[in-house]
Amino acid sequence: EYPYDISLPNSLKKKSKMTASVTRADALATADSYIVCEWTGSSSNRTDGQETINGIEVMTPSNNNDKGYGSAGWWIIGSNTKVPYKWGGFTSLVTYESGVTSGKKAGDMITGSEVSWGDNYVIGVDCSGYVSRCWGQTSKYGTSTIHNISSELGSWNDMKPADAANKAGHIRLNVERNSDGRFLMAEAAGSGWACRYAIFSTSALSSYSPIRYDNIIDSPTIPTPELVSTDLSGSGFEINWNCSDPSSTGGHNIYRFAEGGSWENYRTTNSSTLTYSGTNSDGVACFYKVKSKAISGTDESIVTDAYGVQYDSHNSEKFLIVDGFDRITGDFNSLYHEFAMDFGMALRKYKYSFETCSNDAVIAGDVNLSNYDAVFWNLGDESTVDETFSSTEQTKAKTYLQQGGKLFVSGSEVGWDLDYKGGSSDKDFYNNFLKADYYADSTNDHTVYGESGTVFDGLSFGFDGIWFVKWPDVITTNGGSEVALRYNSSQVAGIQYSGTVSGGSSACKVVYMGFPFGTIYEEQ
Repeated sequence: EYPYDISLPNSLKKKSKMTASVTRADALATADSYIVCEWTGSSSNRTDGQETINGIEVMTPSNNNDKGYGSAGWWIIGSNTKVPYKWGGFTSLVTYESGVTSGKKAGDMITGSEVSWGDNYVIGVDCSGYVSRCWGQTSKYGTSTIHNISSELGSWNDMKPADAANKAGHIRLNVERNSDGRFLMAEAAGSGWACRYAIFSTSALSSYSPIRYDNIIDSPTIPTPELVSTDLSGSGFEINWNCSDPSSTGGHNIYRFAEGGSWENYRTTNSSTLTYSGTNSDGVACFYKVKSKAISGTDESIVTDAYGVQYDSHNSEKFLIVDGFDRITGDFNSLYHEFAMDFGMALRKYKYSFETCSNDAVIAGDVNLSNYDAVFWNLGDESTVDETFSSTEQTKAKTYLQQGGKLFVSGSEVGWDLDYKGGSSDKDFYNNFLKADYYADSTNDHTVYGESGTVFDGLSFGFDGIWFVKWPDVITTNGGSEVALRYNSSQVAGIQYSGTVSGGSSACKVVYMGFPFGTIYEEQ
């Protein structure tokens, strides 16, 4: 927060007459754009610990700067996501991206540095700079001056999307209220040193006041859809999604990404339709995501995850990609992701047909694992709160393996959740069906090496693309499995197994690795 704000009594606070209007959807879109901003960090963007720049102390939240700040260092030299925190910062996205390219320092963890620099040396945003940008401001309002352009609400029950929770020293933008009464909010925070999403109960907000930007355009909230599956139908395909209130939308926009292309606005459906059928070219992988449209105007909801499908007449086998990654407040901090594309793009060149579904579709029985020759299950950094494998998912995965299925699992918290924190049934599934033992919560090595004679023979690759994986599980073999990947000579990153499992009638195959497949940053 800007250090020179002066707290005034309400009677002396004056409203600004010249502030921009903004729709709630645009404010939320701006908030999201800072969280999903992708940029490439270099050595010129970081400090070596704490450095003096133009007479002021600066320390960037880069992964070589963990010097008394716990897990503060999160961004790496290479691909990163989210804009870092900077005390007093008010950097626009355009300026941030150009600043990274020109070698300016990315973020600052010293909460007392000179802020009159603007964007001359260090780029990023603090909490009020972030909310000021979301509300369309061309100058920064601090937490003690934000009242010049906002009004306090009567209660937390009056909070709408793009309203804010404010106190002296910190401010958060409301995204939505969950069914359990807690608030999903976006903030630029010193805890994590970046723009992020986080969830708060009203008791956790007891020192805050709910406020509303005076020039917010109070358009109806547009419900965000949720993808269920992309299915093959003969040589064609079908996209299925859910929407909490289709009648409050003006339809849905479907976006498509095809090999060799880019995302394009592909189709629009009417408000009552939650499915779309179409045809792809034989042997071409295509990926889809959906946004709800406003009843009037051009505003759209937040986008869904991206799911893919490919029909290939050269091969009768069919694979399934399961998106089990629901966590939005972990190290990968976003409301949506495209990690199913990583699996699909990797499978496409082998001429296999594949479909994609959410783990909820498996739980509900809408998708039957036994219909697939292999299943690729993505868990990202899903952990104990959201569950990696629920009891229902465990039962379905067990049955699939008992019938001779082939299962590939990746995720950085699977062992932590199931074997370290789990109950007896969780441990049984992890030890006797995933064929692994949990060994440690993390490793310092983020390059892995394939074990000779295994499916990863001859490979070495890093896995810190997209986000910095803080807690990759270290695992060991169990029940006849063998080491397939190592972090180093003493720490196992992945296992493979071929044989029957308890209660099985046919030999199955399992490959499981303790980090997210989607963070491998070398495409080949």
